Amino acid sequence: MSLKKTLIFIVFSAVILMAFGFQNSSEHKVLFEKAKFTMETKGDLKGAIKLFNEIIKKYPDEREYAAKSQLYIGLCYEKLGLEQAKYAQKAFQKVVDNYPERQQEVAIAKEKIASISKALEKVPPKPTFRKIRIPANPGSGVLSPDGKNLVFASEGCIWSVPIHGKVDPDIAGTPVRLTEATETISVWDWGMLALSADGKWIAFNARGNEKMEIYIIPSSGGKPKKVPIDTDRMGWGTDFRLSLSPNGKVLAFSSREEEEQNKDKKNNIFARKSYIYTIPVEGGVAKKLTDAMATQPAFSPYGKKIAYVKRYLSESGKTQTDVWVIPASGGSPVQVSDCHSGRARSPVWSPDGKMIAFNFEPGRDSASKELWIVPVAENGKPLAPPSKIELPLETRHMVSGWTPDNKIGLQLMNPEHNALYTVPASGGKAVQISPAGVPENPRWSPDGKRIYFRGFEDGPNISSVPAGGGEVTI
Repeated sequence: MSLKKTLIFIVFSAVILMAFGFQNSSEHKVLFEKAKFTMETKGDLKGAIKLFNEIIKKYPDEREYAAKSQLYIGLCYEKLGLEQAKYAQKAFQKVVDNYPERQQEVAIAKEKIASISKALEKVPPKPTFRKIRIPANPGSGVLSPDGKNLVFASEGCIWSVPIHGKVDPDIAGTPVRLTEATETISVWDWGMLALSADGKWIAFNARGNEKMEIYIIPSSGGKPKKVPIDTDRMGWGTDFRLSLSPNGKVLAFSSREEEEQNKDKKNNIFARKSYIYTIPVEGGVAKKLTDAMATQPAFSPYGKKIAYVKRYLSESGKTQTDVWVIPASGGSPVQVSDCHSGRARSPVWSPDGKMIAFNFEPGRDSASKELWIVPVAENGKPLAPPSKIELPLETRHMVSGWTPDNKIGLQLMNPEHNALYTVPASGGKAVQISPAGVPENPRWSPDGKRIYFRGFEDGPNISSVPAGGGEVTI
């Protein structure tokens, strides 16, 4: 090979090597621009995250672009919304921890971490649902202030049942009857009863003397005492909801009054106008607090305000039901929710009085699959749009309560299941003594201490359970 040809070959090879080296050194930049295009122009945030991660893995020594890629991963998660906020925080924190020399990226990441933390403070935690089976068919029950018992009306009586029984943490205990059904005092099963915040008193509706009356009893049981109310209470189910002041001394209720101009409009929902009243339980003059079509009162934890539900015609001419708040002593009401053509039902206060939760009904069949929670100011004015929580099952009951450990009680429609129950021979509530399953042919042991049955766990077998409930033995 001549010298001239040799030199040409060397120069040509050098050019190829230089071009290959240049292409190699700029590949991470090309990939970075592709990732940005995927994020900003195509709007494919998840696809962009994969590309930015690819840059970090393939080119860890390219610290500038690796830091930028990590920052952009955080920006992608941020754009995906608050549900991905924790992933965004982690991504931004990696910029701070892994690339401390990249001052510009680190400064942006720290600012983003702070802003996300502030936003998350305003968002209630995502709820978890715990299912508790009650061996009874309660109406709208109310949780005790400590959340340990559910008080409900059934079969003309008031009952109290421990939320957790001996059989299983998710199966309630034995219901205890607090009142007896009589000809003069028969508790209304859907009576919308109330517990005072100090846990000492229960208010309930009862049918007596051919009209609906209100009684108060100690939560430990005892002789019911009638609250002397002069107004003739009329209405539908939820119109009879009661609320006691925290100390149990003042009762809030709704009562309907027939308007003269609407007497001939029998099917008009506004023909009988409901109002919220308060009255001392020891007797006195009932005080009207609200204008028309107000029901379902709920005292705030400190007794200064009352939340209630108001029905009215919206600007579109459709019936709308929303939550309002008014001072317990009377004053100007404040609208809390805007349900449009839907309906709000059964407001309850958080233990600190800073939030109100209620069921939302999209239709007119009293069925709800959403719980709305609204943060409120001192005067009851909403501070932000409601958080909307989708329920795992449908409910047609009132919200049962809000406990100090931040749990909201809801009575959801319960799918049918098989289990063993016992019931007193003299009559009373059935008590579930075994977990759900397919038990068959139960038989008592001679000493009455255990119940034997045919079970089907891991195939057909003979199992037994303590007569009072407990662990199943195969």
